[in-house]
Amino acid sequence: MANKDQIERSWAAAVGAISLLKRRAILHITPDLRGYLPATLPPDTFLLQRGVPHSELFKHCSIITHHGGPGTLHAALRAGKPNCIVSFVCDNPFWGDRLQKLKLGSHVPSRDVTTDRLVACILQLDDEAVADACAGMQTLMLGEEDGVDVLARELYARLPKQLPVDYDALAAQLPSPSIITRITSMCPPPLIVAAGVGSACLVAFLAFICFYLTQPESRLALMKLMKLT
Repeated sequence: MANKDQIERSWAAAVGAISLLKRRAILHITPDLRGYLPATLPPDTFLLQRGVPHSELFKHCSIITHHGGPGTLHAALRAGKPNCIVSFVCDNPFWGDRLQKLKLGSHVPSRDVTTDRLVACILQLDDEAVADACAGMQTLMLGEEDGVDVLARELYARLPKQLPVDYDALAAQLPSPSIITRITSMCPPPLIVAAGVGSACLVAFLAFICFYLTQPESRLALMKLMKLT
């Protein structure tokens, strides 16, 4: 989790950057974090009072400044917009560095962010090469199949087609007990308990993970960023 100092620094830098750049800005911030904002915002700054889908909001923006979560950066790239990443935890720094290398964004860690550094990161994105890279990524992402539809078709294609269902035949296709035993013997206690529930739960869990990764905000198109050079 990000600490209070990082959050305070980031929002102070954001408000300061808006004032220095004298650009219109939209703040999309959850109610629990609004206490970090000053009582008076810079001119032409709009504070959204409720959640708005990124897919609709980002098409009206020129640059998206955010923490570096994969869902947010996916929505920004799908809209053809560059990302200015102020990273906090987990995979945020990875995406910030990767986007910067690919000229799809810029990056400053929240522990180091200042108004001047954030301004520099934003100005870095006013570049024709960045615009071209973002347009190329947008074209690539919009040309893909919808991940949820693909998953639904693949799962449906593997459902039993004949009734009654031959459960013994289905069970024979699952990993053998010896394999499950070897896996659980290498796992810590919480995972052993989970694995002991049965192969059906394991399959359901894997299906859930696949479904999550194919959501519009988190789908596997993001992994293309890891392969581009």
